Amino acid sequence: MPPNTPALSTALAQHLEGRSGISRVWEAACVHLSDRLQCTRVSLWLYSGERDELDQLCLLDARTRRFASGMRLSVSDFPEYFQALQAADVIDAPDARTHPATACFGDAYFLPADIHSLLDRLVFDAGEPVAVICCEHCAAPRTWSAQDHEILAAVAHEMGLAFTLARSTHAA
Repeated sequence: MPPNTPALSTALAQHLEGRSGISRVWEAACVHLSDRLQCTRVSLWLYSGERDELDQLCLLDARTRRFASGMRLSVSDFPEYFQALQAADVIDAPDARTHPATACFGDAYFLPADIHSLLDRLVFDAGEPVAVICCEHCAAPRTWSAQDHEILAAVAHEMGLAFTLARSTHAA
């Protein structure tokens, strides 16, 4: 059974009713995943139109409970990661510093933030990948459980619905 995501559903409903911005939906997703997966950092990244860049929409650091945004990842800087996302919906890297798809982030991203493990999943809108949800564990390596995967899949599905609804709302 999919995990319950009431705060995320509420944030999405409030956005659709015009009572909050879409950024509240992204923040609710990050908080939910951080709490349920007990991971240190959770972020949501939006693909560019050509899918050669990812723009950070929201990052929650559970240690400070603060949000950030604004980073950009480019396929030219991290080709292995982008190729891995094209090949599979999920990247499960218990040792992200040595994993073939994520080792490319080592010095530039993992070391400064003390990131050891990564669980990333694509978000789809109308069958096309539009975003990536990234769950990061700091301080020590971590093996992601089947339940972690299930929770992330449920949130990715809800985020896909949010993107679909946002797109249809803007088209109307």
